[in-house]
Amino acid sequence: VIATLARLAEKEGTPVDVCTTDKDADQLISEHIRILEVRTERVTDLKSLKERKGIRPEQVIEVFGLGGDSSDNIPGVPGIGPKTATELIGRYGTLEGVLEHVDDISGDKRRENLKKYADQARLSRELARLETQVPLKVTLSDLEFKGPDPKRLMELFGQWGFRKFTDELIEKMPTEKLNYRLVDTPGAFKTFLKELKKQKEVSVDLETTSLIPLKARIVGLSFSWTVQEGYYLPLMGPLGSRVLPATETLTALAEVLTDPKIAKVGQNLKYDSLVLAGVGIELNPIAFDTMVASYTLNPGRLSHSLDNLALDNLGRRKIPISDLIGTGRKQVSMDAVPTRQVAEYAVEDAEVALSLTHLLRKQLKKGDFEKLYREVELPLVGVLRDMELVGIRVDTKLLADMSKEFEQRLDELAE
Repeated sequence: VIATLARLAEKEGTPVDVCTTDKDADQLISEHIRILEVRTERVTDLKSLKERKGIRPEQVIEVFGLGGDSSDNIPGVPGIGPKTATELIGRYGTLEGVLEHVDDISGDKRRENLKKYADQARLSRELARLETQVPLKVTLSDLEFKGPDPKRLMELFGQWGFRKFTDELIEKMPTEKLNYRLVDTPGAFKTFLKELKKQKEVSVDLETTSLIPLKARIVGLSFSWTVQEGYYLPLMGPLGSRVLPATETLTALAEVLTDPKIAKVGQNLKYDSLVLAGVGIELNPIAFDTMVASYTLNPGRLSHSLDNLALDNLGRRKIPISDLIGTGRKQVSMDAVPTRQVAEYAVEDAEVALSLTHLLRKQLKKGDFEKLYREVELPLVGVLRDMELVGIRVDTKLLADMSKEFEQRLDELAE
């Protein structure tokens, strides 16, 4: 295929560099075609081929006829290596020329082998000949490199766990800018709420002060119902920030958050529903949870975090939370971060969850996992939420008796 394309380009007057370490490619060299050895970056053209090997391109296969090539299972003539083959072809021009002057060649064994293996030498020559008329259904313009397909590459890197390659690819990709809107005035909130009530499905995400849901306070809420767009409603922020009144805002939002006609989707909604339960709001209905969907599709996956799901499924690197709150001793609470900065991060969370919802829904259907997801995995979100919210009954006496029994058994085994 390489030989055919090289000759095709040559006919069009296009200069060609054949990047290869295969020695048989030297037969393609011409005024328009050079060989570039990929390891050494050495270029071989008509002049350098003559200088280094003393032969012309059309004599390359003649050399292989005599010397063979073990890497390609070309036998050649026993006892004649590449160096001797090149010398003989340089002297007599062709394989047939060598065979015609076989009695002039020194070495009894060499002469004997040349006579005995003449047909094998001719076969070897043909085995080394590159076919330049392969019927291809493509043109050179079809093969023009237009850059990598980031989406396909990301799918492959995610599938095979090539995290380093993924990071390198993302660094070269343009950053997607979301249309995020900061809703931080009564007028803006009134307009937002009117639009929110019209939706049939919305992605919801909370920004809070703690990872422990029953201790967390709501810093703000983000919503998205259109790809690449979203809204952030700040309830807390640094001193002097413009925020919405928490109680009044949550009371107004409760009508939508509990409305069974408006489907709620998002990532790890058990956490958000626990936080909302702390302010008397039951998130209902939870129509789709991207973390649970990811687990259903691939329970062996190392991480089902939103960041990793966005990276592997959408080819998008989210804003790291460390960019907002820092790390270690310098880490701050989310309510200490400027609201506009939080808005960009929060809206991205909601919008990415919405995009993943659209994608993972299709994957569940395609993989025949939808019934398992709908009837088993998703209902467990509510069950586990209630267990965390209410707690579970524990028979402390039974646990104490079991501990004593285990200790006794361990002592017996130790002895």
